[in-house]
Parts: sequence; C-alpha cells; structure tokens
Amino acid sequence: MLFSSTPGFKGEQGKRWLREARQRGMRAFFGETINERIPVAEADPRLIEWVLDEMCKNDLTFLERFIGTWTDADFTDEVHKIRCPTLIVEPGAHKIGTGSKFAEMEKLIPGSERIVYENGRHNLYDYLPERCVADALAFLKRHFPQE
Repeated sequence: MLFSSTPGFKGEQGKRWLREARQRGMRAFFGETINERIPVAEADPRLIEWVLDEMCKNDLTFLERFIGTWTDADFTDEVHKIRCPTLIVEPGAHKIGTGSKFAEMEKLIPGSERIVYENGRHNLYDYLPERCVADALAFLKRHFPQE
C-alpha cells in the first residue's frame, strides 16, 4: 500500500526545504508549510502541533541525508517490477513531489488500484486515519478474501 508515496522525490522542492530548515529552523519552516501536509483550516490544532513536534524530533543532519538522497532519485523505471496487488492512495491537493506519478504508477503496476482523496494533503494518514484504514481493509478484503 502506497499512501502519498511516489517512486522518488527528484527535484528542487526537497532541497529547498532543507536549505530553509537549516537557515530558519525546522519548526519555523515546517510550521509555515504545514498546510502542504495537513489542511490547517480543517484539522484539529492539537494534531498540527503534534505533527510539527514529531517532525522536529528528527535530526536535521539525518533529514538532509535522507531527503537529500530522495531529491536525486526516481525509480519510476523499476515500478513495473511490483507484482503484488497494490493500493495507491493519492492526495488530490498534493504540492509535495510530482502528482502525475500516481497515475503513472497505476498504469505500471499490474493489478494496482488508485484512490484519490480529493483536496487531500501529503500527510493524509495523520488527519484521516479512519478513512485510510477503511480503504486499506476494503482493498485487502477484495484481494485476499477470507474463506
């Protein structure tokens, strides 16, 4: 199951995040861009604070290595090798990464299903956990029914 996940994060967006977080601090930068991850107008403010707290627990040097690696990666050419039923959940209002990759993955992965969460943001699993679980269970039931 791929929730808000694409085969790479190639480009300048992640590199810009890292520069900004290093210059201004993680909390300041990620706080300003949290609406890319969670719809601020709809979410419980306590959830937003929790997500920011969790993000800021990361070591910035580690994030620079981790995100930095992905900003130079694109594994689209490898996606066709996935041979199991795959649920692809696309945040419809994504501003992180390349949105066209979700539809491309659906075409490349045999037996995959794609669901678009309209107006969904990148961290949809944080603010829509019940919907994510329901869609995951329904997918599993369709592909791996219990007898």
